Amino acid sequence: MEEKKPSAGKSALYYGLLLAVALIIVHLVLYIADFHKSTGGFVISMLVLVAGIVVASLDYRNKKLGGYISYGKAVKIGFLTVLFASFIVAIYTFVYHSNINPGEIQQAKIEAAEKIYEMDLDSEQEEQSLKWADKMNTPVTYAVGTIFMLALIGIVIALITSIFIKKEEYVSLA
Repeated sequence: MEEKKPSAGKSALYYGLLLAVALIIVHLVLYIADFHKSTGGFVISMLVLVAGIVVASLDYRNKKLGGYISYGKAVKIGFLTVLFASFIVAIYTFVYHSNINPGEIQQAKIEAAEKIYEMDLDSEQEEQSLKWADKMNTPVTYAVGTIFMLALIGIVIALITSIFIKKEEYVSLA
């Protein structure tokens, strides 16, 4: 009988859900404390992201693969965990910018317009830039951006953490 390999997808989905909940809670706490736009808030969020990847990878290695995992599988589980989390966080981002704090997008549009006016463009370029800024500052674009940014940051973190998580099983030839 063939031995069935444990699914990386199931484990990543489970830990992706936990990671997403943790990231959302951290964001809400930082938002309430008015710390969500600070460098410190970003660092806290990144630490949660690293912890989520490490916990998911270690759990998969130790509980599903008998204590051994290749570098590639460790990267895979870490990246899939963040990828699943990114979709859930993107939904939260959409709701956040649509209902919880829509003023943040309005403020971003105002700041973008101020920067455009400072650039001393001709009126046609200015108008096009303002239209572009309006299109880019919407809950949908923020949500889509969340998916891409978390996936990009997640793959980098997974590539780095997997160096330390990998544990190859060596077969003795003697």
